[in-house]
Amino acid sequence: MADATHFVADSFFRTRNMLEAITLGKPVVTSMWLENCGQTSCFIDERKYILRDARKEKELGFSMPISLASACKHPLLLV
Repeated sequence: MADATHFVADSFFRTRNMLEAITLGKPVVTSMWLENCGQTSCFIDERKYILRDARKEKELGFSMPISLASACKHPLLLV
């Protein structure tokens, strides 16, 4: 996970890899980001593709964009 730049998922699951990506502040994006990057043949701004799962975010009491922004400033895991 340390070498990855992004984590791609279409729904939120509390897997080790996803939680590690979030704690490292890696953008958690939907597969649409990959598709659009492929169409343009370059990386595009991931902010519009951050995974949002309203049901899970409400259930677990967090916001993906806020959690990622916080982790970028203060990563919980140091690699």
